[in-house]
Amino acid sequence: MLPRDMFLAGLVAALVEHLAYIAGFRARELAGVWLAIALLIALVSVAVFLPPIHRALRARRPALVAPVYAYVAVFVVMVASAGGTGSLVALAGALLFFYSDAILAWNRFVRPIRYGRVVNLVPYHLGQILLVLSLVS
Repeated sequence: MLPRDMFLAGLVAALVEHLAYIAGFRARELAGVWLAIALLIALVSVAVFLPPIHRALRARRPALVAPVYAYVAVFVVMVASAGGTGSLVALAGALLFFYSDAILAWNRFVRPIRYGRVVNLVPYHLGQILLVLSLVS
């Protein structure tokens, strides 16, 4: 995890990573039904996690609100693209990655989570493994 003052740099680096995953998933044929299901899951997840994070950012770090929203939008496209492949491995990886980032933001901006690093890093690494496996198989 990057130091607190490097949050924006980490956000940009992860954004580039999401764009690479989107390109990898878009290189495959996407199934409309799976894409819609994944998009719905991503949007419901955003509706659950984003409001408290938004309130905390607006109160403490208002300059981060717009970059976080841009990041979330790209993340939703990545989750939808992963699900659109029809691969449950890809969708599970994308969702684990999403939840790890939501946990990171919650832990940093809303309130600390007990064992926050572990709760953040385990789904992150599992998500990365599943995403890569889905793209190489």
